Amino acid sequence: MSRTDSQQAKPKASGKPQAFRATAARPHHDEAVATEMSRNAFSRERYEFLLRTLFAVLGVLTISVIANVFFGMRPVQVRYFATDPEGGIREVIPLERPIQTTNEVLNWATDSVIRSFTLNFANYQTQLNEYRLSYTDSGWRSFQDALQRSKILDTIIKEQLALVAVPQGAPVVVSQGIIGEGSRYGWRIEFPVLLTYENVSGRHSESRNVELVVVRRPESENPRGLGIAQIFAR
Repeated sequence: MSRTDSQQAKPKASGKPQAFRATAARPHHDEAVATEMSRNAFSRERYEFLLRTLFAVLGVLTISVIANVFFGMRPVQVRYFATDPEGGIREVIPLERPIQTTNEVLNWATDSVIRSFTLNFANYQTQLNEYRLSYTDSGWRSFQDALQRSKILDTIIKEQLALVAVPQGAPVVVSQGIIGEGSRYGWRIEFPVLLTYENVSGRHSESRNVELVVVRRPESENPRGLGIAQIFAR
């Protein structure tokens, strides 16, 4: 081998370590790329998770706001409860709301009026005291005025009569709603009655048209929660 050939062979021998170093560096580069991609993937997943959480929270807040607005716009219904003498708990209906059906009110009103006009000269004072439970204070004054204006009580006492009343027709609700008596719920009712007077000398009858106003009362004042606030017998 000549000297020239020896010098030409040297570069080939020196090229092998360079190829080795390039091959050894590639795995580190790939690991770095993989690590960066993994970090990017984790960051993306975390971002998507936070985004979904944010949307979920916004959704809950939106529903909460809508619900608050909805319930805030609804009228508030206050409910009261009381304990009865037997120890039971029952709901107390506010006086601005009806406590019974219209038919129940009509039946109660008819019965109360018929009883009020059933009197006799012997014990009318006891009877009137019993009937007072069916009236409010103003209603009781109205009933006493009606007895005086119509001369019914005077006639019973002077002629020693017994008075019996019977309905001549079905009661009718003229109107209902919040009427007088401290913003209480009430019913304006009309119906005709037949009044029959009787004593030892005989009997006679007359027809009257009764107009009355029935209102809600506390059940502590009347077990039915009703009271006659005004009455006329024409």
